[in-house]
Amino acid sequence: MKKFLEEFKAFISRGSVIDLAVGVIIGGAFQKIISSLVKDIFMPFISLAVGKNLEAWVTVLKAVEADVQDGTVGTAVTNSLGVTTWYSTYITINWGTFVQTVIDFILIALMIFIIIKALNAASKRAEELKKKVEAKLPIGKKEEAKKEEPKKEETKVEPKK
Repeated sequence: MKKFLEEFKAFISRGSVIDLAVGVIIGGAFQKIISSLVKDIFMPFISLAVGKNLEAWVTVLKAVEADVQDGTVGTAVTNSLGVTTWYSTYITINWGTFVQTVIDFILIALMIFIIIKALNAASKRAEELKKKVEAKLPIGKKEEAKKEEPKKEETKVEPKK
């Protein structure tokens, strides 16, 4: 058990795990921002274009009649014969909420794509600049520049004994 705890401590204290935890926290906050953007900014315009509130876009599979038909509980529905029935609950498919969630996903995926594309472009540009600088250095200085580069840490996994 002690060995397990030591391995866990070594695992959790590695930088990549902490980076992952920070990423998850920031990702959760980012998701809330995108959800608010979709719900509070985009959906009203989409509802305006469609002509109705998409959150109200539902299909009622079954309406359960209220136990009391005196109007104190539920929603009144009057049929074509003029008979009013009170319903307390509905079993529905919420199409509008689903559309809103799909738009959330598309926007989050788009934002992640843009961020990764920008990071890759910056990394590529940094590599190009490094090569240009190295090309302009005198021969002796190139060797010194290579020696000064920090080595990347490699994670080694040891097999169980």
